[in-house]
Amino acid sequence: MDYQERELRTALEGTGVEIERQGDDLRLVMPSEITFDFDSSAIKPSFYGILTNVSDVMINYPETVVQIAGHTDSVGSEAYNQGLSVQRAGAVRNFLVGRAYPRPGCRPSASVRTTPSPRTIPNTVAPRTAAWKSC
Repeated sequence: MDYQERELRTALEGTGVEIERQGDDLRLVMPSEITFDFDSSAIKPSFYGILTNVSDVMINYPETVVQIAGHTDSVGSEAYNQGLSVQRAGAVRNFLVGRAYPRPGCRPSASVRTTPSPRTIPNTVAPRTAAWKSC
């Protein structure tokens, strides 16, 4: 895990992404201004380079289990925000799987579930998480 953390810190230096270590878990916190536009699940162009850097590191650690939490603001109904959060998490999942795991025979399994927020983030609802195990 130390090597993976070091590689991620190097790859994401200067991007505004925070890397938090919690035991054997690494948490990447992406600033909202670089990820998605308001009311959109389309990845912003400014986010592609960051996701590419993450996927480049993930390729070196095929046993890593990744969880992605899509967040929304508090505007709109809970049901609408739930759907948007799932779409955002799915967009990131699809990008990473497409970049990091294009190997023949690779079939990452994926699921989406609601989880409580690990920390309070102003103007957001609980994250919706898409999780998959790499091939």
